[in-house]
Amino acid sequence: MTHRELRDMTQFGRIELGSCPSIPPNSRPNSRPREDPRLRVVLAALHFIDYTVHLANAMAKLADTTLVIARRKAEHILGAIDPAVTRHEVDLPRVMSLGGYLWGRKLARDILAMAPDVVHMQEVNPWFDLQAPWIAKRAALVNTVHDVERHPGHRQAKRVPFIRRMARRAAHRLIVHGQALKRMMVEDEGAPESKVHVIPHGNFLHYLTWGDASVPEEPDTVLFFGRIWEYKGLEYLIRAEPAISQAIPNLKIIIGGQGEDFARYRAMMVHPERFEVHNEFVSRDLSADLFRRASVVVLPYTEASQSGVLAFAYTFGKPVVVTNVGSLPEVVDQGETGLVVPPRDEEALAKAVVAILDNPEKRREMGRKAHGKATTDLSWERIAERTLAVYREAVAARRL
Repeated sequence: MTHRELRDMTQFGRIELGSCPSIPPNSRPNSRPREDPRLRVVLAALHFIDYTVHLANAMAKLADTTLVIARRKAEHILGAIDPAVTRHEVDLPRVMSLGGYLWGRKLARDILAMAPDVVHMQEVNPWFDLQAPWIAKRAALVNTVHDVERHPGHRQAKRVPFIRRMARRAAHRLIVHGQALKRMMVEDEGAPESKVHVIPHGNFLHYLTWGDASVPEEPDTVLFFGRIWEYKGLEYLIRAEPAISQAIPNLKIIIGGQGEDFARYRAMMVHPERFEVHNEFVSRDLSADLFRRASVVVLPYTEASQSGVLAFAYTFGKPVVVTNVGSLPEVVDQGETGLVVPPRDEEALAKAVVAILDNPEKRREMGRKAHGKATTDLSWERIAERTLAVYREAVAARRL
């Protein structure tokens, strides 16, 4: 899908996002009579920053919304925070810091001082997760579980399991990003089915304002993007390259991201000249331009929950090839917005990539449908409405 086609389909790319005014760290939402039906909501963005900022922006139209955000991790997106959102910036302690528990306790106390009806956490900060039972006694607690289980080979995802379980059990309601993940929560974690709600991961439309909007799509270009860990399955894309190249002589595979030692991946490359590698932290502008250049985005994961990369691809109007793991297939309309293949199968992966690249007209149509899905099913307005319904359930559950 070309940039011109994408620009014609959405006006968002021409909107210049203003910077959010600085708000004192301990500011509270404007007080209002308690009979007002608008809920007071605090969203904690200590991790999954972009996701939570998007949700807060949309939620601000429906509820009094405060965003507690990790300052240094959010520098790239602070300017995209809607002025209607009250912002409370914090600095994160080191994970192994002896003062981490006191930091988490103080943060919980500051949040509760805002008198929220609902506190919505995105789990994985252990010091804040430890405060979940205490918070749940004083406000309705909602926990979005982005990863039900720790990804294999993802060293940064190692957390004390009992803290994770404790935070999930303390929450009045849980949100996951797919039906497969809900089944895992119910069957493996023992969560009551009525407590777990499925709400998809939303789009990243503001990324269209990043980078150079004039960068064109490059024919026969495959993109693998994101943190490089074992479960991301990059090795299967590299192994699929000779078969893809045989059918697509001008193939280029772009790899953008850091993680594991990349030497073992380079050693697998039969035709290294086919690869363009950005084995580094990829800046926001370069990230956007890599997606603009891509003809198709490939997620060859061997294990997954859901993926922001998929939403990123749809935002830029790119068809995807994903593996049948986790809830990834739930977001792909087979043959319409992308193709789903078995994991650990480089032959099937190669055939799917070739099928998309070898039919430019069909590829462009898939890209248009992908962007259409981003602006409808994955719109933050819809997601905020569904999330607000979960908040109201959580408030009612706490009163029982």
